[in-house]
Amino acid sequence: MVAQIAPGVVLVAASGLMTRSFLRLNAVRPGFDPDHVVMSRVLLPFASYGAASRLNFFDALVREAKTIPGVRDVGLTSWVPLGGDHRDMAIEVEANPSQVNHAVATVDASYFRALRIPLLRGRTFGAQDAARPSDEVIVTRAFAERYWPGTSPLGKRVRPLGGEWHTVVGEVGDVHYDALDRPEREMVYFPIVEPGGLSLVVRTDSREGEALSAIRGIVRTLDSAVPTYDEGSLRQLVSHASARARALVVLLATASVVTSLLAAVGLYGIMAYTVTIRRRELGIRMAVGAAPRDVSRMVSLVGLRLASVGIAIGIASTLLTSQLLRGLLYGVSPTDLVTLSVTPVAVFVVAFVATWIPARHAAALHPSEALRSQ
Repeated sequence: MVAQIAPGVVLVAASGLMTRSFLRLNAVRPGFDPDHVVMSRVLLPFASYGAASRLNFFDALVREAKTIPGVRDVGLTSWVPLGGDHRDMAIEVEANPSQVNHAVATVDASYFRALRIPLLRGRTFGAQDAARPSDEVIVTRAFAERYWPGTSPLGKRVRPLGGEWHTVVGEVGDVHYDALDRPEREMVYFPIVEPGGLSLVVRTDSREGEALSAIRGIVRTLDSAVPTYDEGSLRQLVSHASARARALVVLLATASVVTSLLAAVGLYGIMAYTVTIRRRELGIRMAVGAAPRDVSRMVSLVGLRLASVGIAIGIASTLLTSQLLRGLLYGVSPTDLVTLSVTPVAVFVVAFVATWIPARHAAALHPSEALRSQ
């Protein structure tokens, strides 16, 4: 019985830790509003398109996408949040001798509005063309706090390794680009100057499938040889970001429920059998003056002692093995006090119910019938 209860405690505790971790992860704000946003990626072949023609193609794509019924905002980006395909670049900050790799993305002026990424200071980009490359950049709050804590980043200059200096014209909110359980990136946004592959992000009030179908039709109209890929909704990306945690919660919760039920059934069976083989003894006790509640308490204590030993071993095992979950948890310690406090109480309640029923049956015995039993 103890061997059944102890692993049940470990699984219940693991399930509790993963559940709390999932709830914490689910409460993380990605830094953008993913609802009602679809995305579609377009890659233009450099052999067929020069810098000017690529800009003209994406300008036409954005312009036509805005005419789709229900569309509210349209933006372009080289990196969709939580979508992979990221790029790091060595960035030099003026008056700072170090060169650190930072995540970078190229975006247009409407990208931040389409994803509802807040503009904290300054402005976004203006219209660009290949003949007039921009020397402006936009940085995130995390980037600004790292290099210019407590001051405005506007007017400061940065440059990629071996490149030209760019002036910071805006500061935007932080965004989770890699995963929800990883810190926000210290991002640098560059304007779109020589696009190759870009993702169109469209905020729409219409159905997602209809919007994506309309985008595919526009791309075919502009160039039937250019395909679209990596299509879907931004909400799906956010949901996939927590899919592993959700699956582990379901798996561990199912295992803990099954194990707890097996332990409860086993404890009930042991106690019911104990009452059966001690039927004559219990009858004698009641015949010489033992009250039914005394008999009930005596039977319950036998089962609860077993349960307590199993719970104690289970908690000790949890403390030893919970460190294995550290890499899977977010915002929760493997020795979380709340979980380790609730788990033994929950298992003890299940054990109490499993022993209470046989104990009630023992208390209901009639002394004369019990004494006649063999």
